[in-house]
Amino acid sequence: MRAWAPPPELTVSEWADKERRLSSETSAKPGKYSTAYTEYARGPMDAFVDPTVRIIIGMFSAQTSKTTIIENAAGYFAQHDPCPIMWVEPTLDIAEAMSKDRVSPMIRDTPALRAVFSPQAAKSRGDTLLHKIFPGGSLTLAGANSYNSLASRPIRIAIGDEAAKWQANEKGSPIRQLSARVKGFWNSKVALFSTPTTADENNEFFQLWERSDQRLFRIPCDCGVRLVFVFDGNGNSLPCGATVPRAILEWEEAAPVVTGDGRKIRQASAAWFRCLSCNRRIDDTDRRRMVQGGEWEPTAPFTGIAGFWGWQALSPFESAAAVHIANEWLSALGSDATLQSAKNETLGLPWQGTGDAPDWERLYERQDEYETGDGFIVPARALYLTAGVDVQGDRIEVQILAHAKNGEHWLVDYVVISGSPFADEIWAKLTECLERGWAGESGAHFWVKLTAIDSGHATHEVYKWARGRADVMVVKGFDIGELLRAPSWVDINWRGQKIKRGIQLWAINVSELKRRFYNATLRLSKPDAGEPAANYFHFSGRDREWCKQLTAEHEVTKKVKGYPKKSFEQNHNRNEALDTHGYGMAAAIRLTGRYRPDQWAQAEAAIAAMAVEIRAEESIPLAPIFRPIQQSRPRPQIRLGGF
Repeated sequence: MRAWAPPPELTVSEWADKERRLSSETSAKPGKYSTAYTEYARGPMDAFVDPTVRIIIGMFSAQTSKTTIIENAAGYFAQHDPCPIMWVEPTLDIAEAMSKDRVSPMIRDTPALRAVFSPQAAKSRGDTLLHKIFPGGSLTLAGANSYNSLASRPIRIAIGDEAAKWQANEKGSPIRQLSARVKGFWNSKVALFSTPTTADENNEFFQLWERSDQRLFRIPCDCGVRLVFVFDGNGNSLPCGATVPRAILEWEEAAPVVTGDGRKIRQASAAWFRCLSCNRRIDDTDRRRMVQGGEWEPTAPFTGIAGFWGWQALSPFESAAAVHIANEWLSALGSDATLQSAKNETLGLPWQGTGDAPDWERLYERQDEYETGDGFIVPARALYLTAGVDVQGDRIEVQILAHAKNGEHWLVDYVVISGSPFADEIWAKLTECLERGWAGESGAHFWVKLTAIDSGHATHEVYKWARGRADVMVVKGFDIGELLRAPSWVDINWRGQKIKRGIQLWAINVSELKRRFYNATLRLSKPDAGEPAANYFHFSGRDREWCKQLTAEHEVTKKVKGYPKKSFEQNHNRNEALDTHGYGMAAAIRLTGRYRPDQWAQAEAAIAAMAVEIRAEESIPLAPIFRPIQQSRPRPQIRLGGF
C-alpha cells in the first residue's frame, strides 16, 4: 500500500526546501536550498502548481535567482510530478552550455534528482546533452533560434529563459511555437522568465507582461504600510501604472573620478532607501530583513497570466546593494547603450524605446538663466555657431546654436519669421537674421559659421535662396545608415541638365539625430554652474510650448513588409523646435565631426588671437578659423565672415 500511495502534496518551493542542493559551480551559498533566503522567489515557483494559472511571466533584473527558479521547477516535475518538460534558451549553443553548467551539476548534487535521472542508466535510455529521459517524462533543452528543436514534441511544462531576447526563427515567433507544444495537456504551464529589453509592441514577452496581473513584491515597513522598493519617485520606476506606497533610492555622491580625457564619472559614497510614507531611512541590513517578510500582490485583473516583477533591491546576494545600484546608474549616464543596460540589468525595467523623450515639464523646470537673442554672450568654451532652419507654409523658424568641442552647446536665439515662403521678403529677413554677430566672453566676435536648411517644403524657393552661398547647406531627411551622407547635385537648368555649381543636397539621418538628442543629451543631469558638461544642451527663456515641441516625438516599432522597423511619430501637433535643433546639429557634424585634437587646438588658438586683436582695437580678421570644407567640385570662393 505504501508503494501505491500517491506522493505528498508539495508546492515547488516546499520541494526545493526539502530536496534541492545548490552546487558550488553555480551558487555563492552551495548546499541546502532555502526559499526564505530569497523570499520573492516563492511566488513564481508556487505559481507552477496553481491550477488557475496558465502562463507565468517573470520579469527580473540580473542576479535575482530567476535561473534557480527555473531549475527548481524542472527538478520538481522531474522527481515529484513526472511529465514532459522543455527548457528553452535563446540559442542552441546557450542551451548546450546550460545543460553542462547548470543542469548536470543540479542532478549530480541533488540526491532526489540523481536517483530519478540515474546516470548509470543514461546510456541505455539514449540520453543526450539536450534530451534527458526519466521515468514518466523527459527534460528537453532547446534553442529559440531553431524551430526544429521546438517542434515535434508534446510538452506539458514549457519554460523559457531570457525570453525577451528571443529572435524570430525560420518559422516565426518562438513564444507562439512553444505555446503550441502544450495544447495536448489540460494541466500544462508556459513559464517565461527574462531580464527585460524594450517595451514596444513587437516584444511578445513584454506584451504578455502587460496582459498579466502584474504582481509587485510588497514589503512591510515599520510604519505599517506595505511598500515597494523603487529606484526613484517618478512613474518610470515601475513597469506598470500601479499607485502603491514606495521606498526610493537615495545616495550621497563622492568626488567624481576624472578620466584621462577629462570626463567626470560620478560615484556614490553611500546609499539607502527611504520610505516616502514615514520618511524612515532603510539601510541594507533593514532592507534584507524587510524583504523576507514581503508578499506578492497583483495590481491588475487576473486573466490566467501571473506576472512577477523584481529587481536588485530584492536580492540578498549584494551586501551593499543600495550603493551598488546607485553606482551602476551613475556610471551609465551619458551613453545610450549603458543607460539601457543599467535599466534592464540593474533596475529590471524595460527600455521605453531609444527615442523616447524625457518629460517636457522637467526640461522646462531645469532650463538655464541667461539672455538669448541679441544680448547673448557666447561662452568662453564655445568655438563656433551654427543655425538650423525649418520652412513652413506661413513662416520660417530658425534656431541658432553655439558649440564647444566636447559636444556641449547653447541656444543662442530662436526666431520665427512670419510670412509666405513664396515671397522674397521673408528670405531677406532670414538673411538679415543669420548675418548678425555676437560678442564672446573671450573678447572674440562670432557669426553663424554654417546654416542647415530643410528643403522638404517650398523646395524651389529654398534652392533659390541657398544657391551660391558657401555658408549654407541644404538638407533633407533620408533613411540612411550614417548621420550625414556626402551631397548630391540636385540643381538643374531649363534643359533638365544638372548645374555644376548649383545646389548640393545633404542627406541626414534625422531619426538617429533625434535618438541621440533624446538619450545622449536631454537625459543628462544639469551640471553645476560654469562646469563643462559633454553633450549637454543649455537653453533659456523658453515657454512651455517650445519645450513640448522639443519633446514632440517618440520612437515606435512597426512591421514593414513583415520586418520590424523603427521610426518616429509625433505626440504633439508641432515639432519645429526639435527639427531646427537637428538641422543645427547636422551643420555642426559637417563642420567638426572629424576634427582631430590639433585642429581643435588650432581653432582655440584662432579664437584667442582674434580676442587679442579686438582688445588691441585692431581690425577683425575675416578669414574663417576652421579649415575650408573641401568640395567635390570647384565653387565660388565666398568669404564666410570669420568669428
